[in-house]
Amino acid sequence: MADNSQKKRSYNGEIDEFISRRYRVIARLNQGGTSEIFKAVDTADNSRVVIKILQSHDSGAHNNEKDVSRGKTLDISHRKIERSAEFMIQEANFLKNCKHPNIIRLHDFDLNGQRPYIILSYLGNNTLEKEIFKSSLNFSLKKTLEILKQLCSALEYVHNKGFVYCDVKPSNVISRKQKFTLIDFGLVRPIGMPVIGGTLGYMAPEILEKDSNLLKASPTLDVYSLGVLLYELLTGFHPLASHKFQGNEMASIPFDAKTILDKYAPPTLASDLNLFLPKVFDQILLKCIHRNPEDRYQTMSSLLKDFENEAAKLI
Repeated sequence: MADNSQKKRSYNGEIDEFISRRYRVIARLNQGGTSEIFKAVDTADNSRVVIKILQSHDSGAHNNEKDVSRGKTLDISHRKIERSAEFMIQEANFLKNCKHPNIIRLHDFDLNGQRPYIILSYLGNNTLEKEIFKSSLNFSLKKTLEILKQLCSALEYVHNKGFVYCDVKPSNVISRKQKFTLIDFGLVRPIGMPVIGGTLGYMAPEILEKDSNLLKASPTLDVYSLGVLLYELLTGFHPLASHKFQGNEMASIPFDAKTILDKYAPPTLASDLNLFLPKVFDQILLKCIHRNPEDRYQTMSSLLKDFENEAAKLI
């Protein structure tokens, strides 16, 4: 088995062709079908960074033996690479003009090379997703409010710049020293432009409707997603999941796109899952995730104001 120094040398060998030797790779964080993510040190100031590199066009296909299969794999790979490159370009172009304490910082990028890459701040890997589901304890109102303040501030900043984030979810929020930071801006879209994706369970239902390809990006999409996240913070469950007792504990039953589009399946009230939560918060949450975008909060500041006013009576 190779020791750590050998691993580091092999990592650097993989990326030195595409990235300046200014960055010394420490570890591979992730490798998907279209990109590789490395943790590295910026030798200019000894800071930790994340390097996200697009896969090469022919990677992943060289192990196929049959020509027909290989051709199909290459075709799929090219389409995935093109879409992933589009996301990376969107992320870089948006973040290069951003300066907000709760938005990931872009350090450097090259979108024109053989393998485009972006370099971001390294914030660790402790996401809100891990915090929500690592125990059966719900977040306190005080901590929930602090998280909401920071995320509303970041998202309102995005909206004021004329964009919609389009992918609010617990795994896209890094938690570090009581600071909560939005990462992964690959799906960000200008307000009024067609929506190009999202994550099932956090996408507003109109994205899944028949004419979703004509849906224009609106801040109410982020309001819906943040409402789902807020519900999870306060209950530990997803609002569209069914619930049942397994022994002495409540468990959620998985849901799918059909559940999301079922207009006759209202979410379980959060106060029924968290008996310490005052019922007034049910109305705030239901307004966030209302199926009709016009009946949701229209701005992050209006959502925060209502939540903050009610929380202030109890904290």
